[in-house]
Amino acid sequence: MASKGEEAFKALARILALTWGISVRKSKLIYSAVVRPIITYGAQIWATQPDGSTITPTKITPIQKVQNKCLRKILGTYKRTPVKALEKECEIPPLDLHIDSLALQWAIKVRDHPITEEIRKNTYKLWTEARKRNSQRGRPKKKLEKPLSRSEQLLERAEDIVQRYKAKQHQSHQQLNIRTIQYKSRVLKEVLNNT
Repeated sequence: MASKGEEAFKALARILALTWGISVRKSKLIYSAVVRPIITYGAQIWATQPDGSTITPTKITPIQKVQNKCLRKILGTYKRTPVKALEKECEIPPLDLHIDSLALQWAIKVRDHPITEEIRKNTYKLWTEARKRNSQRGRPKKKLEKPLSRSEQLLERAEDIVQRYKAKQHQSHQQLNIRTIQYKSRVLKEVLNNT
């Protein structure tokens, strides 16, 4: 993916320059529509591990470097410009978050698909047959649990993320209420002291 991304970057660099070329808005659009899909092609599959977690950051590093080069070229900045500033200025999310969102969108799309349901039924059927075969020989085995599909694992992870986000928002909302009450009580004490 990184080599194809480098080729796409070189093609993008040919039409961008500091003194001439297309505008920043149009170059961001070209990056989002052409280069980023090339470097994240199939990320729904290769970026998730069998347990549903994302791959390690070291595996994303080569394509992250391609994105950084493209953002620098789009904005015409120096090599030492911080990546976070580039992403914020271009309004483009970090690559790991983009890949996570692609994987979660794919999981939601696939979850209710009729073919996925058929695969789930057949997998469960094979699983129960394997359990029956294993229970006939030797001493009793531990009870086997039904394996989760990759999309189910991703959905569980998405639900965990949403719950953590809601808890964080609730906590910050409570802190804001406490600060408001403290401020109001301070103002009330000042008013009472002045009268």
